[in-house]
Parts: sequence; structure tokens; C-alpha cells
Amino acid sequence: MATVIPLRPIENALAQANRLPSPPDRRACIRAVLAELNAGRNGQAVAFQLQRTRRDLASLQGGAA
Repeated sequence: MATVIPLRPIENALAQANRLPSPPDRRACIRAVLAELNAGRNGQAVAFQLQRTRRDLASLQGGAA
């Protein structure tokens, strides 16, 4: 039986990572999402964390996210 990996959480995490001033490693993002999926969660926490980081950096710099 094959395991189906949903791509949407991975795409969301990579999109948020690419919007950061210095994006983290692609493989690290993918591994974090896969670990979350393996833990039984929906895989969106990584993207949400990256989005929060981007917003926090923008607010510190006084710019828009």
C-alpha cells in the first residue's frame, strides 16, 4: 500500500519560507512538515510559524509584511 503525502502543506511552508529575507533551507522546511504529518497533525504549523516570523521581522523593521 502506498502512502499519499499531501503537497499543500509543503507548498504553503515553502511559499512562506521564500518570503523571508533570508529563507531557511528547503529540505529543512520539507522535513519539518513531514515530521508534523507523521505526528498526526495537518502540516500547517510550519507555514504558520514561518508566517509569524515574517510578520515579526516586518514589524521590527517598521515595514509591511
